[in-house]
Amino acid sequence: VLDGDEPNPADDADEDGQPNIMDPDSDNDGLFDGTELGLGCDELDTDALQKHCVPDGDNGATKTNPLLADTDGGGTSDGLEDANLNGVVDSGETDPNDSTDDLVVECTTDSDCGETDSGKVCDNQVCVSGCRGTGGNTCPAEQVCSSTDDTIGECSTGGTGGGGAGGSEPEPTPGCGCRTAGSQDDTGALGLLALAGLATIAARRRRRR
Repeated sequence: VLDGDEPNPADDADEDGQPNIMDPDSDNDGLFDGTELGLGCDELDTDALQKHCVPDGDNGATKTNPLLADTDGGGTSDGLEDANLNGVVDSGETDPNDSTDDLVVECTTDSDCGETDSGKVCDNQVCVSGCRGTGGNTCPAEQVCSSTDDTIGECSTGGTGGGGAGGSEPEPTPGCGCRTAGSQDDTGALGLLALAGLATIAARRRRRR
C-alpha cells in the first residue's frame, strides 16, 4: 500500500507501537493491509524480501477493512476466516464480509480456558483437556504433563511425563516387603520353629521324670 493510500496513516489501529503507515498488518488479523485492500505486489517500491506482501488472489473482488480485525463483526477475525490469507473466500473458508457464517470462537489462548493449573488448553479455538510444558496452562496440583514444550500433552498422576514417551514409571511407595508362601527363606524359618518346639517338649518330659 503506497503511503498516500494508507488508511488513517498516523493512527495505531492494533496498538502495537507501530503507526499504520509503518505496520504491514495494521489490525493484526493475520492479513496484510495490501491483501485486504485487494492489491498485488507489483509496485516498484514493494520489497519482496521483506515478505510483507501477499498478492490478493481475486484482484480486489473481495476486500476487507485493514483497520478492523473482524470486518463483519461476526466474532471471527478476518485472518481466521481467510485461513490461507490470500484474500479469496476459498472452499472450506468462511466469508469475512458475512457475519452469519462466522464460527463460534471459544478461545484464542490457553488463558481463555481457565487458570494456569486448570488442565485445559486452547486447541483450534476450542478448550480441551490437556497441558503444555511451557508457554500455556499446565496441570492441577499432584499431576504432571507429558509435554515438555509448547505442544499439547496430557495430565496424569505418577512419574515424570505422565508415563508417556520420554517419561518414567512412578517410584515405588516405601513400606514393608513380603514373601510368598513356600519360599526358601520361609521354609528355613519353619524348620527352625519345628526344632524349637521339639526341644521344648523334650525339656518338659525330663522335668516330669
